[in-house]
Order: sequence, then structure tokens, then C-alpha cells
Amino acid sequence: MFLQLLTRRSKQNPLEADGTVKDPKNPNAVALLLIPLVPAAFPLLEASEPVTVLWLSAPLVAAAMAVWLLILGLAAEAKWKSSEIAERPRLPAKILGALALGVTVSLLVLVHSDGPPMMAVTKGVIGAVLALLSFGLDPLTDKGLATISDRERYAVAQKVSDIHARLDGIVDKVRGLHDSGALDVTLSVASAVRRLTQAVMLDPKHHRTARRHLGPMFDGAEQGALRFAALWTISQKPEALAAYVALATQLAEEYNRAAEAYAQAGAEELKVEAAVLRGLIKREAA
Repeated sequence: MFLQLLTRRSKQNPLEADGTVKDPKNPNAVALLLIPLVPAAFPLLEASEPVTVLWLSAPLVAAAMAVWLLILGLAAEAKWKSSEIAERPRLPAKILGALALGVTVSLLVLVHSDGPPMMAVTKGVIGAVLALLSFGLDPLTDKGLATISDRERYAVAQKVSDIHARLDGIVDKVRGLHDSGALDVTLSVASAVRRLTQAVMLDPKHHRTARRHLGPMFDGAEQGALRFAALWTISQKPEALAAYVALATQLAEEYNRAAEAYAQAGAEELKVEAAVLRGLIKREAA
């Protein structure tokens, strides 16, 4: 509970109006963990042998290292959480800090008690686990575009390339029917689909939410166009053309709506990132 109180989160907005980042925690408060170790420093005042001084100083050095690592880790986590697009911290400082706290506990038991070494190791492990539970792990993944792996980017590019090739086939098939009305709505659908794929290519993470449009819905649109082309070749019935035009018009509206939604989401993300960058530039210039 004491560790959790030291790292209580703030519920305020992590971004100021000018885009600067507000730290949702107070990492420096972790230094209060050193207070219970003050009595352990008293024997140093009476020690005279260098070996004894080093042995008594070992827990204090380990504790100072643990606190320093935890402060670094909490600050890095706050910076990571304040941005929509961020790389994970290169140094897992919170994890290392928790391990250093475990070493501190083990050394304290070894130095100030007559118990067996195994008891010191056991208490150290318990201390490290409790520290990890209190402070949590470091961010282990990237955020935003960095969460898109090269493999996933390649898969999205291949999917978009396949859709464009199929679109060309559909347009060529309908163009061969020599009906301007059918060709116009087909071109409208193709344009809307290409607009959506362009939004996905600009930000591949949208592919995860656009699978319905680029998967089953596009398959259905392709099958409908090919079926109409086959029927129109056999018998040019006006009702078939009317049904196809209605379907294609609805599909074009749906794809345009989806593309607009993804473009708007990208614009909002860009605004957030611009605010964060302005804050970073302002702090660097200060």
C-alpha cells in the first residue's frame, strides 16, 4: 500500500493547452523509500575497517540504485503514456529497479541478521515481486505507427495491390458491356474503394478496422458486378441495370463514408502529435 500511495496516478489531462506534457505521477516521491533505511546507516558511524564499511554500505548503495532506476522508469512511462505515437523505453528501468530493491532486501537480511542465506534470498525475491506489483512493468511495446510490424505493412501493401488489380478487372468487364450508366457507377465504386485503400496505406493500423470493407464487402461487390456483367451479356433487361446501379451507388456511398471516417481519425491523431511535438520543441528551446 505504501508503494502504491507513492505512485498514485493523476486524473488530469496529460496535455496542457500548448501541447506540453504533464507528468501524471510524481516519480521523485519514490525517494521516500530511502527513509526506512536511515537506521541501517548508523552502524557506519562506528565502523573502522574498510571491509566492514563496504559490507554495511552495500544495502544502501543497492537501495539508492533501485530508487534511481524507479524514478527513471516512472518518468519514461509518463512520457510514453502522454503520446499517441511513442517508442517503448530502451531501458526497462522499473523492472531493474524492482530487482535492485530485491537485492537491497537480501543484503539487509544478510548484513543485519544471523539467518541463513536462503532466507535472505527468499525475502529478496518477495521484495522484488512486491515492487513489480506496486510499480508495474515498463511499457514493452511501441505505440501508434510503431506498433505496425514490417510484416504487417507488407501484408497490407499486398492486400491493397490485390484489391486494385481486382478493381481494374471489374472496370474492364463492365466497360466491355458498352453501357455508360453501368460504367459510371462502377467507376464511382472503384474511386471510393481506392480512396479507402489510400487511407489504409497512409496508416496501416486502419487495416484492422477496415477488414469488413476490404474483405467480405469488397468480395460481395466484385461478385455482384461480375454477375451483372454476365446477365447483361445474355439479356439486357432494364430491371437488372436498375438493381446494379442501386447496389453500386450504395456501395460507393459506404466506401466514401468509411474513407472519410479514417481520414478524420488520422487528422485527430495528427493534431495530438502536433501538440506533443510543440511541447517538446518548447522544452528543448528553454
